[in-house]
Amino acid sequence: MIRRGGPVVALLALMAGFGLGVYHLFGLFRTETTKAAAAPSETRPLIALPGTLYLAQQGVIYRLRDGSFARFTRDARSWSQPALSPDDHLVAVARSSQSSDLYLLDGSGAVAGQITHNAGSGRDITTNHWAFYPHVGADGMRVYFAYDAPKDRQQTYRVDFAIWSDAVTGAAAQLRQLSTPNDYTGGDVSPIPLASGGLLYVRYGVDAQEHIVSRIVRRSPNGLLTPLTTEAEDCSAPALSPDATTLAMVCSGSRSQTAKLEVATFDGVTLGQRRVLIGDQLCAVPAWSPDGRGLAYLAPATTGGRFQLWWLAGATTPAPPPRQQVTENLDFDATSAPAWSGS
Repeated sequence: MIRRGGPVVALLALMAGFGLGVYHLFGLFRTETTKAAAAPSETRPLIALPGTLYLAQQGVIYRLRDGSFARFTRDARSWSQPALSPDDHLVAVARSSQSSDLYLLDGSGAVAGQITHNAGSGRDITTNHWAFYPHVGADGMRVYFAYDAPKDRQQTYRVDFAIWSDAVTGAAAQLRQLSTPNDYTGGDVSPIPLASGGLLYVRYGVDAQEHIVSRIVRRSPNGLLTPLTTEAEDCSAPALSPDATTLAMVCSGSRSQTAKLEVATFDGVTLGQRRVLIGDQLCAVPAWSPDGRGLAYLAPATTGGRFQLWWLAGATTPAPPPRQQVTENLDFDATSAPAWSGS
């Protein structure tokens, strides 16, 4: 049974309108720098990376290619969380003050289609919805995401996300709910569909000490849930390698201002040997290189600093080389994983 007394009730009063688990994540990734950040398009990376990366900063998605940044989205919407489709188009989140939607973007950054329609009608904000953390399936036909439905009409301040999938075309008849979240936690986020028909995602809950914690779980094709990490490890931000044999994740079990970047072998059902790659940074949202040999991730360069892009080659080897800082003086969105294309 989830306890709702003491600290949980106090947090609910402070965080009404959104899930606790999501706010825990946002709070962990808070920075204290007051100096204005540069726009990526006004800078150059410290090192060159292969392929094309898409990263979000202050409501704009930027493209990093051939050693230079360019603004990718150009309209007035607030963009975040880019995700690649198999044909190298992007699905991304556009957020307003009361809702967010998923859009399909073409190669120029223009909107090619709207997948969800979450803005409510009239002045009743309870008819609005939120969609985040898109992940396009391998066939390019469906997108998986976190969605705040069904809503609790008696407690409209609650936003507990469930995992849903929909056709990339946004056909209403194709919308399917794939998880049932824990109440008052923020729910379930960061879905990764598996070739077997199963699903990985992050499930928030409340531990015996009334802490909001996250676990990475596997949902089998018939709906059976298997935890892959423990409450004490507090792991999130899963990223599956292109060959689906290694899972990268961020774990902050110490509840400190450090979040470790870890990898583990994955056989499609369970995690194997775990290794800590980076243990002394506030790591966020890892993304595999297209060849599966290295990881990009976000982390501050200094305590309390803004999130920069980092690169770790040889992430699957026993002794990877030292990490390399890719950017400086930028301010990437620490809840938006880089989307990395080989082209």
